[in-house]
This record gives sequence, structure tokens and C-alpha cells, in this order.
Amino acid sequence: MLSEDVVARMIRDFHEEAAKDPLYDREAELPTELKLSRAISVIGPRRSGKSYLLLLVIRKLLGNGIDKSRMLKINFEDIAFSNATASDLDTLPNTYFRIYPGNAGKEIWLFLDEVQEINGWERWVRSLLDRGIYKVYISGSSSKLLSKEIATQMRGRTLGHMTYTLSFREFLQFTNTKYSQYMSTAERAAVIRSADEYVRYGGYPEAALMPGEREKILREIMEVTISKDIVERHKVRNPKIIRVLINALANSQEFSANKFTDFLKSQGYRVSKNTIYAYMQALGDAFIVYYVRNFSKSYKAREQSMPKPFFADNGLLAVNGVTDNSRFMENAVFVELLRRHGEGKVFYAKGQSYDIDFVVAGRKAGQLIQVSHSIDNFATRDREFRALFNASERLDCDDLLLITWETEEQHRYNRKTIKCIPLWKWLLQKPMQNSKS
Repeated sequence: MLSEDVVARMIRDFHEEAAKDPLYDREAELPTELKLSRAISVIGPRRSGKSYLLLLVIRKLLGNGIDKSRMLKINFEDIAFSNATASDLDTLPNTYFRIYPGNAGKEIWLFLDEVQEINGWERWVRSLLDRGIYKVYISGSSSKLLSKEIATQMRGRTLGHMTYTLSFREFLQFTNTKYSQYMSTAERAAVIRSADEYVRYGGYPEAALMPGEREKILREIMEVTISKDIVERHKVRNPKIIRVLINALANSQEFSANKFTDFLKSQGYRVSKNTIYAYMQALGDAFIVYYVRNFSKSYKAREQSMPKPFFADNGLLAVNGVTDNSRFMENAVFVELLRRHGEGKVFYAKGQSYDIDFVVAGRKAGQLIQVSHSIDNFATRDREFRALFNASERLDCDDLLLITWETEEQHRYNRKTIKCIPLWKWLLQKPMQNSKS
């Protein structure tokens, strides 16, 4: 049973804090004009800044002249809700309108953080939407608030918005590193140093703000994600297998579940191939690992191809012992492509005469991307150019890009133009507004 006095205190505490500005902007932006009777759900990796996005919405509403008394943010991990049930939750709006009777009939914005802690929350949220005056935002841990589950539980009454760890542009803002189109030698050097830091340690907001503690922060994020989102959620009997699997994925270019299962058996583990597939799916559902498939116009051929694993943030690679510059660069490129284009638009391409790191595609290939730390060596340069040319001919795509650490130039190779760009400069490019369409 929720105490009305405790709820009233929480409401007044929020309104005392509401006017305080978040320190940094994020590029992801949640809508504030909700014309449909649907809740906005914010999903994504743990500790990527979902709750922070809610604070940015609150700031925007305040800037648009909405009085803070018409907003309410509740964290359901508060001890006050430890024994609460869905039937107790109407204490919130009832107490709110006793404090602010003048707001009856006005639009009210509700921000529900970790609402999945309450069993039956979805029915209560649907009832709020049915009342017609509430604008509802939901965020929560991926362990209990996955996008597929929200769609099912809310019966189509929600719009999902993905959030990711910091882009490089956001990382520079969080670390107070200045950049512009025209930079001095010192400013450019500072940006490149930041790019090295970003590529090696990723873009978790807390790690960016506290570089002295970042390894501890990254390990804690990894451990909590494994224990909460994988082991507890899926009742994994031998967590050691999950950790071995994550390490194998972090250090693999392509991943064979068959070979990995055989390896585990050679080490004395009794586990089936189907179990490994289930664990791989669980890591994907929890936004830890993404699997990129070989590009093909045939959906069946795509799904049957060998998956290439990429992680949600380079920091997760770092805490799994990865030190290879090429692996870090490729993963950073993947995460940025995911941010710009969304899932289902990024592939690799492998044929008899080419091996392409990334294909950005819809029904057909739109851009071919190679990633190489250095092309100073003639053999390396020729290999990368030849692969792009051969794939271009086979896939009928003329947008060819080679991302390196520092080379910036343009080449004509067998009738095709290949652009070379440094990773830091490519990461600074702002995505087109319609890139996810």
C-alpha cells in the first residue's frame, strides 16, 4: 500500500528539482508533441542515458512555457514502491490532483522511470492513456523492458525510441573538447587525441565524465548487464559460459556457433548448439551484441550467412581484453552506422573477389565502406581498393568509402572514385535527417 504522504513528498521533491538544467545536450531527441494516444518508450543499452533523455524533455517543455506543476517524474526503484502493486499506482494521480486541483482537466506529462518494477504496470499505463489528458514517457532497464515486450504488453499503445551511448560529437561536448569546421593545429590535435580515447574506451556517458574511473565504470556496467539482463532474466545455470561466449564474440571477426560449441565441449562444458544460439539471442535482446549478416537480396541467404558480431560500445570490447586497433575502428564505425541508419540497414559483403566491411543498404546497396587503420603500405592500399572496385561492380554501387586513421584523399581506380577519410573526421559528420527512413 502506497502512503499518500510519501507520494506527496516525492511529487514536491520533483517539482523543486525540475527547473535544474541537465548539463549536456544529446543528439537523440524525444517528441514533445504527442498527437496519438501512445506512450513514448525509451529503450537501449544499460547506462546509455535513457533517464537523461527524459530530463531533456522536461527542460524542453519548461522552455516551451509548460509549468513544472504539470509534469511528474517518478522513479519506481524508490524504496517506497518496494511492495507496491499495480492497484496502488492510482495513488500517484490522485495525490497529485489533491496538491494541484487547478490542473484538473489540463494535459499532464508523466515520466515513468523503471516502471517495470511494478507487476501489471502496462494495464495501469494503458488506463492513463485512455483518460486522454496524460502524455506518458517510459524508460527502464533492458532486462525487463525490451522493445518486443513493450509492443506486446502495451497492445500497440507505444512508440519506441532507441538511445545509444555517446556519439563522438557528443563525447567531445561531454569532455569539453572544442571542434569546428575550421580548427587550429592545436584544436585539431586535441580532437584527434579525443578520437583515440573514444575509439579505445567508447562513449558511455559516465566513463566520459570520469575518465579516471572509466575502467571500473565499464567493468561494473558489463557485470550488471550480464547478471541482470542475461543470467537472472534467462535463468542461466552456468554464468561462466556467458562470459566465455562474450569474450569469444569480442575477439571474433566472424562467429560460428558450431565451432564454439565444439570448443566448449573440449573444455568439459556440457552445452548444446541451440543453447548457444539462445544465449546469442539474449545478448542481442539486451543490446550488448549486434550481429551483421552478409548482404544479399535474398532474405534467406542473409539469415543463413555467418554473423559478424559487433558490440554496443567500444568500452565493452576494452573490458574483454581487446587491444587490436582495427577491431576498435570497425566497431566504432558500426556503432555510428547503427546510430545513423538503424538496425536492418547495415551488412557486410563477401564474395569470391571481395570482402567488404560494411554495406549500407535497403533493397539494394547504397554505400560500400572499408575500414583500414593505415593504407601507407602499397599492398594494403591495393587490396582495399581492389575489393571496393570488385564489390562495386558486383553490387552495382558507386558510393565507395575507405575509412582510415589519418589518410584523406580521393582516388580514381578502374573507372571508380574511392574517397578516403580519417575516422575522426567521418565520425564528426552529422547524419542526414532522413537517414533512417
